[in-house]
Formats: sequence, C-alpha cells, structure tokens
Amino acid sequence: MFSNPSPSAILTPLRSAEFKFVVERDGRGVTVYRQKLARLYGNRETQVLPHDQIIAKLDESAKLFRILILKSSLAVPYASVFFELDCGYWTGEAEERLGKSDARCVS
Repeated sequence: MFSNPSPSAILTPLRSAEFKFVVERDGRGVTVYRQKLARLYGNRETQVLPHDQIIAKLDESAKLFRILILKSSLAVPYASVFFELDCGYWTGEAEERLGKSDARCVS
C-alpha cells in the first residue's frame, strides 16, 4: 500500500479516466494490473482525470518545478500512474484564508 513519504508531504496518485475502459483484448495484462493496483491503493484517495488533463497538469507544474518521470516496460494503454506531492502541513483552506487576509499586502 502507498504511504506518505513524510508528515510534511502528501502523496496523491493520479490515474487516467480512460484506463477503466481498456479491455484485455486491447491491453494484454490489464486485468491483472488492475487487481494489483487495487491492492496497492487500498483505501487511499486517488484522483481520476482524463489523460490529457493529467498531461496538462504535468506541463503546468513543469513551469515551476522539476518533474521526475520513471518509465517501466508495461505496455498497457492509459495505465500510467502519476503522483502529486503536496504540502502536508498546509491545506488549501489555510492558503485561501491567507489570501483573504492582509498578509498578501505585505511587501
């Protein structure tokens, strides 16, 4: 099962929405791979997005951060798993509150 790398980071798996439509005839091994992923994910929350949106997120993130891509020999369409690391000690809600505060006016 996946676990967060540290208390200061949250790991969110991203999967292509198209993956659930790939059948064994078109992606040999997809059934076994799905079973293995289900065991690995456990109850972890995953984001499922259209593949092109995931690629757009990668493209956008690459403008600010370095992106690491690891490739395997698996040849099943739309089976890629992407991981997004986020801050574990600061939430989106906290960022929103900060944005509404006077803290943004400090120069």
